[in-house]
Amino acid sequence: MDRLSEFLDRNVFNATVFFDGQFCGDNHFSGASALGQLHVVRSGKVVVHHRDRPSLHIDEPAVLFYPRGLQHHLVVPPGSEVNLVCANLALESEEAHAPTLMLPDCLHVRLADAPLLHCTLELLDSEARGQLGGRRLMLNRLCEVLVVQLLRHAHSTGQLEQDALAGLSDPGLARVLEAVQRQPAQPWPLDALARMAGMSRSKFASHFHKQVGMPPAEYIAQRRMKLARQLLRQRLPVEQVAIRVGYQTQPAFSRAFITRFGVSPSAWMRSRPDQPGIAA
Repeated sequence: MDRLSEFLDRNVFNATVFFDGQFCGDNHFSGASALGQLHVVRSGKVVVHHRDRPSLHIDEPAVLFYPRGLQHHLVVPPGSEVNLVCANLALESEEAHAPTLMLPDCLHVRLADAPLLHCTLELLDSEARGQLGGRRLMLNRLCEVLVVQLLRHAHSTGQLEQDALAGLSDPGLARVLEAVQRQPAQPWPLDALARMAGMSRSKFASHFHKQVGMPPAEYIAQRRMKLARQLLRQRLPVEQVAIRVGYQTQPAFSRAFITRFGVSPSAWMRSRPDQPGIAA
């Protein structure tokens, strides 16, 4: 069985459609709950703002998939409207950890780039326009099918990172990867990670490298730097970023940042043209 099927065998997204039709104005999602969202843009234009990433300008049929709660803001330009189907997603999982942390924060897929979605979206469009019995149930189930197709598309196009694929298929590694993502500033000695995965130190180091493609220490360093860049985009002071990603001093963090990216954190931040994309 492939890794994606193993994940979907243990984890099911249950969809509840809360809107379908013509939409104008704006709608804010706080990201405070564990619920994810699925937004199907059937036609029209909409801008999606995020706190720590560039805004998305959508002007063609597309699907947005948020596997877990993430703050975002849908805004329709003045004088325009967009045809949407929107659903909340609740994960029913056999795992005690949060497997959605292995997935990207947001997947944005244009219909033009994913022809395998066409049939499902045509049926979704037909159900959304009609008034047949069982309409709401059909919309919910079609949204759940879309989630599977989106994950398949992300898998086949390389949008799921190696650590995500490993975490989706290996519960022991998933516990480790989730812990590092939740608390990247922790020291995370190899012994502690091995115990978390339920393996010996040597077996864990070998298994981790084989499945994730790098040693645990390198993976942790990469996750810290990924988080650091997100925080720098939010214009947090460098000294605060250093502490939040696990460095005891700003100089130590700056040296590690320069080694990896070739510029200092301050210089990198000044070079960024994008500003945090969140509407008031």
